[in-house]
Amino acid sequence: MTRLWAWLAALLLAAPSLASTPPDSLARARLRLVVGADAFAYVGGFALAYQLWYKEQPRAGFHWFDDSREWLAMDKLGHATTCYHVARAARAAHRWTGLSDRASDRAAAGLSLLAVSTIELFDGFYQGWGASWHDLVANSSGIALFYGQQALWQEQRLSLKYSFRPSPYAQHRPNLLGANWQEQTLKDYNGQTYWLSANLASFWREKPPWLPAWLNLAAGYGADGMTGGSENPTELDGRPMPQFDRTRQAYLSLDIDWSRVPARSPWLRGLLRGLSFLKMPLPAVEFSPAGARWLWLGF
Repeated sequence: MTRLWAWLAALLLAAPSLASTPPDSLARARLRLVVGADAFAYVGGFALAYQLWYKEQPRAGFHWFDDSREWLAMDKLGHATTCYHVARAARAAHRWTGLSDRASDRAAAGLSLLAVSTIELFDGFYQGWGASWHDLVANSSGIALFYGQQALWQEQRLSLKYSFRPSPYAQHRPNLLGANWQEQTLKDYNGQTYWLSANLASFWREKPPWLPAWLNLAAGYGADGMTGGSENPTELDGRPMPQFDRTRQAYLSLDIDWSRVPARSPWLRGLLRGLSFLKMPLPAVEFSPAGARWLWLGF
């Protein structure tokens, strides 16, 4: 749920900038609006998080928790992907004010790191959770991918993306993995895939005429058979649990960079850029311990 809140908050902040061209000079009214929105999202978001998640949880002294063995690292890729897109949306929002490219990049990276680090520190004060160095590293990795590309290329040639398909495992632990598909898109790591999507044309000095500017090649990572974080329980509430093999999958697929799809309408361009979080379902090859197989649609 934390990742959904962070992504939606960033997208709302960036909505005006996704559909417009930045001014040539600093627009102070826009800057005040964005700074105010930043503060409101930060304070209001954590007030909401406290009411939804922390209020009923027993407090504890600040402590660290080693979750490096949980969910076959799927949760860490979720952290990195979310932070990457929070930084990307925050950059668009600050560029909309007329801030320079470099200043917008730095503001986006710093604000994103502040927001997600606060979440991790909150976790450290509650029993059953704990602050995680591994989460902080994953968060920082997503932000570093964004900022590094801005510094090197002044554009995002590599994107982190997300896709989801329902899995058969949520029915066995709906409280943990989600009772419906809306919850499962956030909780069920068995159905999620995280992708590193590379825009092919951007790596050519002169784009070949046969290569669409929006065509990407994507490498994905997923996991399967998980009904628990670090291991699958053999029983739950006195009833035996079916046992599944916990496995990893790798994928190779084509993808679409929505931000490079031509569109005349500013609002359509904004909508397409807002879809950059999602991997387009396209044919893929899956690699797993069982071997390689062809998928007509890779999610």
